Amino acid sequence: MQDKFFNKFNENFSENELYISLIDEMSKYKTLTHDTIKWDFVFSSSLKALSEFSLDVKLLNFLAISAINLNQKDSFKTLIEAFSFFLTTLKQEPNLLAKNEKQVPAKKKIFAQTIELFTQAHRDGINLDEADARAFNELVSELSRELSTHFDTLYIEEKSEQAQKVEEPKQPAKVEPSYSQSISFGSSDISSFSDREFREYFVNLSVSLLKNDIKNLTAYSLAFEAMWGRIKALPVSSEQVTQIRYPDENLILLFKNMKEANLGNLEKFIRNLALNPFWIDGVRIFCEFLRSSGLSEQSELVSSMTLNFIEKLPDMKKLKFQSEEAFFSEESAKFFSKKESANFISSDEMKKDM
Repeated sequence: MQDKFFNKFNENFSENELYISLIDEMSKYKTLTHDTIKWDFVFSSSLKALSEFSLDVKLLNFLAISAINLNQKDSFKTLIEAFSFFLTTLKQEPNLLAKNEKQVPAKKKIFAQTIELFTQAHRDGINLDEADARAFNELVSELSRELSTHFDTLYIEEKSEQAQKVEEPKQPAKVEPSYSQSISFGSSDISSFSDREFREYFVNLSVSLLKNDIKNLTAYSLAFEAMWGRIKALPVSSEQVTQIRYPDENLILLFKNMKEANLGNLEKFIRNLALNPFWIDGVRIFCEFLRSSGLSEQSELVSSMTLNFIEKLPDMKKLKFQSEEAFFSEESAKFFSKKESANFISSDEMKKDM
């Protein structure tokens, strides 16, 4: 792998025809011409530039964005190899990533944003081979340390022993229960769940109800139990700034561009919101989406539950994400007014009915 990528940062190829074409193609990113981007060209050109011209994190970012849009296993395998190479360089000779030492922090920031983009894409369900997911997870602790940013490992669903073994003739495999199936757990079982298991359990219950009826109010209540059920205190902060990362721009764009209230879109909202419990703007976008889709009652329920959550932790209104965006923006404060939800059932009452 050491021979696969160029060995230092180089800006002397900025007039290179391939580089100019690559920059021109990526200039369409998140514009009205976004849908015309040739992602296979972006991926191959970024890889070629990284291999032959420059060890530039901007090119790594292009490689990651194009791999996510191509959503092909081979592309992700190459991307993780690139992550590993950049990490090794950062540990051994960080100055090779920039023109000079002063530029290294900025390069590290772009690297961190690229890693976060990839982990968010995995949460959204990219086509990543399990072996490659495990290979990435082996890098996470060092990436977190070198980039001074906490990254979550990728969630890999553990297979039961029966699924891992080769099925023998005349011995039907046992089907072990999973959270995505309709299973009844006692309260003692739920209390023993890890935070991730708790979140997945309620998200999957919510989605299973929505499959039968996207208007099911209990499904929305369960979704926000997954999001907030385990939160009893606010995150640690310094001068009101926490270490919680603001959601990726691609996720925000995805939410804002959703038009149809179908099961797939609702599930994307629910799963991503459950992973970002302090992103109140995301909840507001969800409520606006529900309302515009003719699901006003469901929107009011979510608004009511949001108000209850904020009232339990009022100091949350003062806190900010790592990048200093507010947990509770002025726009969200206006949207989640008591006036909007005063006449609707509260989340506590909803739980009693359940």
